[in-house]
Amino acid sequence: MSKHYIHGDQSEDESSHFYCSACDAFFPEIHFFNQNEKCCNHWSRYDDAIRMLGNSLKKNEESGRSINAINVFTHKS
Repeated sequence: MSKHYIHGDQSEDESSHFYCSACDAFFPEIHFFNQNEKCCNHWSRYDDAIRMLGNSLKKNEESGRSINAINVFTHKS
């Protein structure tokens, strides 16, 4: 099964980059917190993804995402 990332998840290949679902690309942390250049409402995208997956190990495993995935938003909260 391929790896699934939600908004803000850390890249497996580059630990200083995180997935932006709006751009469908990985960026440094500043991309998510730069108030002058926003591609989307980052917190809202993250919240929506977490609501869909919740804390269900089964849903996370079925999606290919680790329930212990490092995310820029949980890292910052």
